[in-house]
This record gives sequence, structure tokens and C-alpha cells, in this order.
Amino acid sequence: MSTIIPAALPEKLADFYRLFAKKYAWYFIGLVFIALLSALFRLEVDSELRHIIDSVHENPHAPMIALLIYFVLHKTMHHVVHFLQKLLGVFYKPKILQNVTETVYAQVMRHSLHWFDSHRSGEISAKIQDFQDSLLGLINGLFYALSRVFIVVFSLIYLCTVSIHATVVLLIFTIIYVPIVGLFVKRQMDAEKECATVRQEAFGTINDSISNVFSIKTMGKLSWEFALKLTPILKKWSHYEGKSRKYHAYYVDVTDTLLVVAMGIVQIALVADLYRKGLLTPGEFTFVVVITLQLHRELSELIDNVVFLCNPKLASLKAAYSFIQLDVLETETGLKSLPNIKGKIEYRNVSFGYDDKNDVFKNLNITIMPGEKVGIVGPSGAGKSTFIKAFLKYFPLSGGDILMDDISISGISQESVCQHIALIPQDIPFFHRSILDNIRMVNPHASTAQIQQACQKAHIHDDIMAMPEKYHTILGERGMKLSGGQRQRLAIARALLKQAPIIILDEATSALDSPTERLIQDSLDRMILNTKATTLMIAHRLSTLSKMDRIIVFENGKIVQDGAHDILILEPNGLYKKLWDSQNATGHSA
Repeated sequence: MSTIIPAALPEKLADFYRLFAKKYAWYFIGLVFIALLSALFRLEVDSELRHIIDSVHENPHAPMIALLIYFVLHKTMHHVVHFLQKLLGVFYKPKILQNVTETVYAQVMRHSLHWFDSHRSGEISAKIQDFQDSLLGLINGLFYALSRVFIVVFSLIYLCTVSIHATVVLLIFTIIYVPIVGLFVKRQMDAEKECATVRQEAFGTINDSISNVFSIKTMGKLSWEFALKLTPILKKWSHYEGKSRKYHAYYVDVTDTLLVVAMGIVQIALVADLYRKGLLTPGEFTFVVVITLQLHRELSELIDNVVFLCNPKLASLKAAYSFIQLDVLETETGLKSLPNIKGKIEYRNVSFGYDDKNDVFKNLNITIMPGEKVGIVGPSGAGKSTFIKAFLKYFPLSGGDILMDDISISGISQESVCQHIALIPQDIPFFHRSILDNIRMVNPHASTAQIQQACQKAHIHDDIMAMPEKYHTILGERGMKLSGGQRQRLAIARALLKQAPIIILDEATSALDSPTERLIQDSLDRMILNTKATTLMIAHRLSTLSKMDRIIVFENGKIVQDGAHDILILEPNGLYKKLWDSQNATGHSA
């Protein structure tokens, strides 16, 4: 079953809001309509209360059944519209949750592999979670904020029917209150942005520690983890959280109190005078007092809603969005999929550096023909792994081009490029899933028999069958339940099952003991011998490359030698000869 990958997020958050509002237009229209009705029915309840009080005051023995029915009806409708809001949420929010999470995840996966190496996995996952959580929280916050705005507006309208004087007092209060408090809220937003960024960084640090709990515990350095990493970032988070809350307490809350007290004194004095003069009935007097207190309560709750819900959610959303949008590898439109290829690889004047000052490659050129078996050697830091990473679109090149079967991969999506490559790295990552699921990822349509056949060729089938759940055994996070040799053989099985036209082995046996290495090397030799795929192999032991068609020797980002083992070994002053002699003399890798 194929799933369409969501489109890239817009460059600007404002454009995302626009597209999101357009996609869920009926949901937001429904929320606005419900907020309006909620405010209307709430004011009708207060209005009916006014009529009941006046009716009782004028004639204590008059029947009130009709007034009570209207009161109950409006009260019921006020609750019904809120129930409708929940029903809308039942229908739309799960869809929004799925859609937004898929979209943000897809956006994150468009980043270069170099970007992932530059950020902690916990930080990235925290940003994804914060984005969808903040967006849904912001929708809730804006709905309740809008409801209170409607209540304020309708309160002033209803009050006009009772007392123009009282309405003018509340209107003046609102006109003064909203801009002043709004200015403080706007300034507090800056503090919230800082707080959101640091909070996400703190959770990234916590997730990073949990991911590396084995290392922390076995090193006996839990106290160091607290002292050097966790405590400093939590103190920083606490500082910005306190800064935001102090701003609200010292400025927003104090200003709110002073304005409300002043308004209350004026309003109560006014309505008391109007009541003494007989210009207000008891019901109208009660209605004005209720509306006055209600208006302040709604404005206060509106400010709290904005300060403690909308502001933090919006700040968190902005921080997550800017992080997710940084350095995206494939934002270009028109990226194509690679057709079936034979396995030709060509580097044309390729230049790349991890920073602006130092180039790893400068105008690197090489061609590898389909089906060739090529070894890659050189001292540490010579550019071997960078050579492979460039081919995998690990990062954008600073110059030149890489071609597969004469097709530039710059116009090909990274996913499509990697679909034609079977990679066996030194550190094999596996998912917290079954063995079957982990292997089948490269070929979702493969049968169990095909998977078992690949495992037999990789000499891992017997190990799997000895496990309690066999092929349904859960590997644990990053495959930690497997030994190093088992992980490598499982990776070989996965490469065999993929049947890609290009195979890359990046020091696949370097971390193994000698007996296990010989077993793995035998599996690799069989795979390389029996495949027609183009093979690139970085090896720490040069003897494992002696049967390759050619060997490329790197030094300081340049190819200094290129030829078969039998030829290179005869060049007395060549780097390959020096590496070979050094390795044979010491028994260590070059």
C-alpha cells in the first residue's frame, strides 16, 4: 500500500496559517458560529434573569412559568452549543492531528542527513510533538478567546437597551483597558518565545540522556550528567519561565486591578444613583451589576487565555516551525524519481567542505562503471566517508555534480537515490520492531520465504531460529538485543533482499572481533561475488579488498592512486604500498 508524502511546508509560518485555514475552513467557520451563539445565549440567560426579578418585584403572586421556561431554554441552548463545539472537535481534531504530524514529519525528513547529525534526536522529536500540540492548543485558545470577545460585544449591546450611561462607562473602560493590557501582553510574547525555545532544548537534553542511558549508567557519571547538562538547561528554562510570569504579575495583573477598581467605583456609583432616581428597575439594576462584573471577568479571562495559553502555544509553534524549516535539502519543486539504472557512478568536478574555510574535496573527478567492485582506502580523515556521503546526498555540494547512469542526482530526490542503493554502514541502526519488519523495510512485498533465503545467505538464519520468537523477535531500540556480528549479518541479509544496483559497505566489519569478522567477511565475499551490482567498499583491513576490480586511494580529499591491488602493491612510493606494509608489520588497520 502506497501513501502520498505530504507537500513541503511553506517557507513562512503565515503562509502555513493561510493554507491550514483554507483546508479546514468549515471547521473554523463552525467554531466562529458556535462562539457567537454561545455568547448570545449566555447574555439571554442574564436578560431572562432580569425579567424574572422585575416580574417578582411588580407582582409577587404572578405566574412565572413562561419566564422560567425561557430561562431554562436559553440555559440549555448555551450548553448545547458547547456540546456542538465538542462534536466538531471529535470529527476534525483527529484528522488535524494526523495531517499535521504527517506533514511536519515529512518536512523533517526532507532535511539532509548532515542536519540530523547536527541535532539531537530528542530535540527533533520534541519539536514535532510541540508543533502539533501547540497548533491544537492554539485552536482551543483562540476559540475561547473569540467566545469572550463576543460576550464583551453582546454585553455592551444588551446594556444599551437598559442604560446608555452604564454602557458608556463600560465602553470607555474597554477602550482604555484592551490597548494598555494588550501592549503588555505583546511584550510578554518576547519572553514566551525565549521560554519556548529553551523548554524544547531542555526536553531535547532529557531525551538525549534517556537515549544514551546505557553509557551514562555504565560510566557511573549520572551526577556529571546532572551537573554539566541537565541542571544548567533546567536553570535556564526556570529563568525564562520566571521572567514571563513576573512580567504578568508585575505589569499585566497590577494594571488590570487598577483599571477594574476604577471602573467598578464609577459604575456602582452610577447605577446606584440611577436606581435611587427610579431610572432603573430592580431587575435592570441587577442586570447592569451582573454585566459589569461579567465584563471584567471575561476581559480578565481573555487576558489570561492569551497570556497563559495562546502566547505560549504561539511562541512554541513559531520556535518549532523555524527549527523545522532550517536548512531543508529538498525544498525545490520538480524533483524527479530515478528510473531503473545499471549502476554507473560519476563525480564531475565535485567540491565540498563542512565549513567555508576548509574543503574536503575540490574538483574531484572519477567514473565507476556498472558492476565494478571498487575498494576505497586512505588514512583517517582522507575523505573516504565524505565521498560516500556526497553520493547519498548527505549534504548539498558546494560545486560540481554527481551522476548515476549519466543522470544528475541534484534533480533527483534523496529518497529515490537511496532506493537504488543498499548500504551496510559500520553502525547498523535497527528499529524497535520484529526482525521480519526490520528486514522487510527494504522490500515491503517480499515473502517470508524470500526473507529467510536472504538470511541464510547472510549466515544469520540459524541465529534467528534459535531465538524465542524467531523472525517475530523484537530487536529492542536500535537493535540492542543483537550482538555486533548478528547486527552486521542482518544488515547483509537486508542488502541482499533489496537487490539494489549499487551496494555500499562502509567499514562494515571494523567493530568486530576476529572470528566474527571472518564469518562476516565470508558473507560479504559471497554477496559481492554473486552480485552484478556496482559495489563500493570502505575497509579497515586492506586484505579484504585484494579481490576488488580496482582500489581508490584517498589522501587529503584527493584521489592519489586508482588501480587493482596487484598493480598498486608494486608502486614502492605509493600510499597504498605504505598502508599495506604498515598494516602487515603492526597487525593494525591502516
